[in-house]
Amino acid sequence: MNDFTASTTGRVKRLIVFGALMLLLPALHASEIDIDADHTRVADASIDIDGGGEVRVPLHAYTALINQLRQDPRPAPAAYAVGQSRVSVKVAERDNGMVATVNVTVTIETFENEWTLVPILPAGTALSQASVNGKPVQLVQGPDGLSWSTATAGTVTMQLRYGVNASRSQAGFVLPLPIPYAAATQLKGNFPGGGLDLAVIPSANLRTVDKDGTTRVSADLPGTSSVLISWRTPSKQPYVIGRARYDGTLSNNALVWTAYFDVEVFSAEPLSLPLMPASVTLN
Repeated sequence: MNDFTASTTGRVKRLIVFGALMLLLPALHASEIDIDADHTRVADASIDIDGGGEVRVPLHAYTALINQLRQDPRPAPAAYAVGQSRVSVKVAERDNGMVATVNVTVTIETFENEWTLVPILPAGTALSQASVNGKPVQLVQGPDGLSWSTATAGTVTMQLRYGVNASRSQAGFVLPLPIPYAAATQLKGNFPGGGLDLAVIPSANLRTVDKDGTTRVSADLPGTSSVLISWRTPSKQPYVIGRARYDGTLSNNALVWTAYFDVEVFSAEPLSLPLMPASVTLN
């Protein structure tokens, strides 16, 4: 009985010593971090970058650091950004009417190393060329138009080239121009004919210059995916009477007429408009 007890006691002692060694090994392995027993006091740190050292932190701070490392990185608030865009429009007269050739340079930044679809142009755009940093690329056709797909984060410069036909209106021409939806866009255009009455909607800081028989325009555009450009040749006459209406009533054996005229004036200079012959009596 005593021998059994002694043998059992010896096993217990050996187990206790082995357990103590197992508890000591992790502490020796993680000698870089020494946590005080009270879990609150931080000892003075002595760090030697080249020769090693130790840092003591509270247990709750150590736990917070471990949990922070385990957390997944927070995704970017947006997958992409379309920055500055420059649009150049050159209109030429062809047999089938006015045709615009459009060249666009736009800066695009993607934030994640995962597949991202960046919308570029509205549906129906007759694209003839697209490149990224000088290398040709293919755009994806979707329900919202043409898009660019990439799986790499970074900043690139995209170049686009496409054509748009202008429509003839009663007064001149109208050009519906699709463009990439960028944060800011600078528009420059060249239109045949000098002294054109030209409008760009929407736009700000619109400027026109006549040079070599053409009208050159520049404007700043807000964030939009389409621009409407209209132009016409000014009339050689300073005014045009567009519509007239006459109402006549019989009063005291005399016919009294009331006339209404729609007059469009093209000049800011004073001018005289002949409306009635001198034989007409006005009251």
